[in-house]
Amino acid sequence: EELDAEVQDYLQKEEPPKLVPAGRYLQVRKPKLPRFSKPRQVGVVDVSGAIVDEAPGFGGRGSFAVQAPVVASLRSALKDDKIGAVVLRVNSPGGSVTASDAIYAAIKRLDAEKPVIAHFADVAASGGYYVGCGARRIIASPLTITGSIGVYAMLPTVPRLAELLSIGTDVIKNQPHADLYNPWSGWNDEDRARADSEVGSMYEAFLEIVGEAREMSRDEAHEVAQGRVWTGRAAREHRLVDGLGGFAEAIDIAKNEAGGSFHDEPRLISA
Repeated sequence: EELDAEVQDYLQKEEPPKLVPAGRYLQVRKPKLPRFSKPRQVGVVDVSGAIVDEAPGFGGRGSFAVQAPVVASLRSALKDDKIGAVVLRVNSPGGSVTASDAIYAAIKRLDAEKPVIAHFADVAASGGYYVGCGARRIIASPLTITGSIGVYAMLPTVPRLAELLSIGTDVIKNQPHADLYNPWSGWNDEDRARADSEVGSMYEAFLEIVGEAREMSRDEAHEVAQGRVWTGRAAREHRLVDGLGGFAEAIDIAKNEAGGSFHDEPRLISA
């Protein structure tokens, strides 16, 4: 009975307040009701084996991290609402520059929406380290072979074999170095200088990636790069990784970065 008077006094108004039903009030205010979200999962994307542009044909041996399936797995994790964070499990000596760069770009895109934590297993070298730079944080085992931040190019040439077999080649080109990687002709000094320049450009791009990921200047990145490899413990001292630990630690870090509730078991994502 005293409600009107109490509200009028609280509002310090001369006229009594107009009371409305709660339903009408809620329609006007449109309050945000609490949403009870279901626990999410940590997704796991594997980058194991040599990083290649395409799967090897008949006779290929060993494991390979093929660009298209790895990128597809990363995109699947991005679209899946049940995945709240991702651990990138890297166990690779590297490989193709173009495939590594494509995977790195997909990781960066995913990390912008969901935290990606890279875990380095036995080896994360060259392209293996390259793709890890796309993650928010990097965890390595103490003895992980880490680094090999460098670029090299190799071209088998067979001009002497062609000469022994009396095989000749005719090349039609509109630029002097259009057939730079032609195995039948080999390299002269000018060709070698051009190839060296291209490799140098790739190396500088690699340093830029590392510098951005690890918050280093170009010279700081070069100081620990130059194709050298480190143990995970030494890599931590050189700021190439954020911490030491195993796969379980990487999972816990991913959950903490994302926040909220998670299922205990991670889920392997494969395209």
